[in-house]
Amino acid sequence: MKRIAFLCLVGLVMLGVSCKKESRTEVAREGAVNFVTGEVFIITDGSKVKAKVGDAVKKGSSIETGAKSMVDVYFGNNVIKVLEKSLVRIDKLTTVLATNTERSEIYVEHGRLFSKVVRKLAKGETYRIKTPTTIAAVRGTEFLVAQEEKKSTVACLDGQVAVLNKSLMGEAGTVETQEAEAPAEEKFNLEEGLDALNKSLEGKGAVVVIDGGEEVAVEQNRPMTVQELSESNRKMMQDILSNIRELQADIRRKFEEERDRIVKAVEEQKQRNEEMMREQIQKDQQNVKDQIDTDKENVRKVLGDTDVKGVAGSTEGQRGQAEDAVKAQQNQQKDLFKDILPKTEGQ
Repeated sequence: MKRIAFLCLVGLVMLGVSCKKESRTEVAREGAVNFVTGEVFIITDGSKVKAKVGDAVKKGSSIETGAKSMVDVYFGNNVIKVLEKSLVRIDKLTTVLATNTERSEIYVEHGRLFSKVVRKLAKGETYRIKTPTTIAAVRGTEFLVAQEEKKSTVACLDGQVAVLNKSLMGEAGTVETQEAEAPAEEKFNLEEGLDALNKSLEGKGAVVVIDGGEEVAVEQNRPMTVQELSESNRKMMQDILSNIRELQADIRRKFEEERDRIVKAVEEQKQRNEEMMREQIQKDQQNVKDQIDTDKENVRKVLGDTDVKGVAGSTEGQRGQAEDAVKAQQNQQKDLFKDILPKTEGQ
């Protein structure tokens, strides 16, 4: 069996291939439903619930849409739109802590999925869409993947997408890594290894890169041919982008309105607090003034009722009057005895 080694920039290392140290540094991420219309369900751990805005979407979750139904799911700044009559599954959604890089992998069992990858992925980051027949790997683009029976279509509106036809892998199905060997599709990347991979497949056309304005059909055991983007796919993706922009603008508008409302409420509360403080200060000042006046009045009353000089003068006068009364009584008694005693002696 031939062995092929090439750099993996967008390829996602399987858990069985990843070294233990790396796996310990990977943490799970979650997406969030941002828009939903029609019959849309999220299936997690065998539980199927109707999707609503704000629902979490994580590894292992599947998204199922009915007729005339669709859903937008945001993973940070990136967004996917699952179109009607589709079933997709989140197979990988992690962040490598050591490098702060993200790894995302979504499987389209059937139906159509539009992806908008906002920024160019950093080295070590991966974003891949898989179907039963193909793998699409990107670094930063807007593209559509459709799966119908045994045929996939990958259409790129902007950027670049590397497309791999898994049925043409042949004996080049594995590659060597420093840790072990892994399926070649797990090391599939956008910028390097494509020539080597195609050469090993003897020009079977197992890998192609499509640019913005191009698309390619992927069928089992058939070489891929890059074609100009069909008008229907172009219009579909442009409409989807327009819808996403409108939703983002609406979210931004609501955010700004809420921010302005909060700022206004804070300012109004600040003014109310300042007014309440001024009123309280005035009340406190008046209370202090009233208390001072009350204390002065109480002191005046107390001092008026207990005038020492007045009390002393009144007491001295009353005592003199009492002494005079006693003296008068004594004199009256003496005069009485004078009248009685001479008569007694004469007898």
